[in-house]
Amino acid sequence: MTISGLRRLRNENREGSIAELSSLGGLDIDTATLNLGPTTRPTSTSDAPLRTMVDAIDMHKALFPSEVKRLVEEAATNTDRLSAFFSITDLMQHETKMETHAKTCMLLSTCLKAFPGIALFPVDETDVYQPPPGSAWYAKRRDIEDSLLRNLRKYIRFSEHFVRKPPRYEEKVHVELNKFHAFADKFFDLSSKLSNSNERLRLMELVDSYERMKLDRLKKREERAIIRADRAARKLERELLRQKRDAELHAPVEIEIT
Repeated sequence: MTISGLRRLRNENREGSIAELSSLGGLDIDTATLNLGPTTRPTSTSDAPLRTMVDAIDMHKALFPSEVKRLVEEAATNTDRLSAFFSITDLMQHETKMETHAKTCMLLSTCLKAFPGIALFPVDETDVYQPPPGSAWYAKRRDIEDSLLRNLRKYIRFSEHFVRKPPRYEEKVHVELNKFHAFADKFFDLSSKLSNSNERLRLMELVDSYERMKLDRLKKREERAIIRADRAARKLERELLRQKRDAELHAPVEIEIT
């Protein structure tokens, strides 16, 4: 294609583009200015983030039971190893034996093994009370469960490293043992929070049951009032009909005299 042919093709395309813009109202041919209207961005509906949030909650709900069981089992096993390690090892030569820490391990192991029973609900959730949507209980419960999983993973890494490479210096021993007791305190605190959450759920169920009972009682009371009012209206109607018949029966008969 020659240069003149290319120029002709370019001019034709440009004229077509100008005509298209003019038809859309975007180009003012007289003033040679381009007037673009306000750009509209696709607005995402509120259902999209809500759907994502619901999916995340459903995913957590589906994975949490198996994950917490696995982590608790691994953490309890590591705690038993720590207990045996403390029972036969004297890390600090100038202090008493590690019996105190071994006892803490026993208490911690018992606490860890109790988590599935506290944190998990029955498989058949039809018998489990579900708070109304939007209740703050869901968010608080989710925070506790996330904290439990997060601290279980941290504790597993800590305990594995402690048994595999125990600290050799007294200062390091103090630091590591403080971490261990901090983990123990954290798990005892989480156990208490989960128990309180379960108790809160039970109280919410009782309150909801009481409110439903009040509504049912009020509804029945209104139904009885409607029935009584209907009976009174029918009784009044019958009385009015009876009075009308009596009035017609005893009405004087007018005799027309011709």
